[in-house]
Amino acid sequence: MRRAAGISRVATLRQTLGTLAEGALHWAFPDECRHCGTPLGASPTLCSDCWDSIPMWGRLQDATLEGAGQMEARAATRYSGAAREAILAMKGEARLGLCRRLAGLIADITPALYDWDEYTALVPIPSHRVRRAERGFSQTGQLARWLGRRVGLPVQARWLRRVKATRPLRLLDGRDERREEVRDAFRCRAIPEEHHGGAALLLDDIVTTGATTMEARRALIDAGLGRVDVVCVARALGAPDGSYDDTDDAALNVIP
Repeated sequence: MRRAAGISRVATLRQTLGTLAEGALHWAFPDECRHCGTPLGASPTLCSDCWDSIPMWGRLQDATLEGAGQMEARAATRYSGAAREAILAMKGEARLGLCRRLAGLIADITPALYDWDEYTALVPIPSHRVRRAERGFSQTGQLARWLGRRVGLPVQARWLRRVKATRPLRLLDGRDERREEVRDAFRCRAIPEEHHGGAALLLDDIVTTGATTMEARRALIDAGLGRVDVVCVARALGAPDGSYDDTDDAALNVIP
């Protein structure tokens, strides 16, 4: 318990120092737009034109894992171009200011991806404690914080925890290997009885094959929830060769 508390305090300190350092560096050394190279000044990561160029998808539905049931996953946009650059900067460089902007991509879609009133909670996909300590923050936790405020959903970050430190799924080949890697990766704390049989939204930054979200969803349903749908900032699409390199729109059925 003491070690976990220590990790939590260190992570919070790193997050605070990282945010302050990020602001100071951006003020002293304005960088360029990651997507088009335009000088940014005080703008974070992308210029206003590139932010505006991110295509906003409508409702997306995907049967992600054949033979394992269907999972509905709706995304604000596609994991490519300017959206990809922003997500990578958020995760890899701890640019926490991007969390609010990326959560806004989900909240600003009209019509909304979901009828938010149908759900009682927003549950972020958790990082393993080791990864969270290394990074200094949880990107999905930050996204959930901003999205929850915008759509009026309480965030239940304690319901789900990651107990298995998995390898980066981008390094694995195919759905089967990814599914095996995340098997039993999540555990649920006791979900209050008033939520049993209810509906919750599971939030991730990127959904690719859906292996991670499907496993997290299974853990939540086993713990008593009746329905768990998935929402994410961006969806990576499958290529004809089975890879996931942001190609082939036919991988999803776009619902008008």
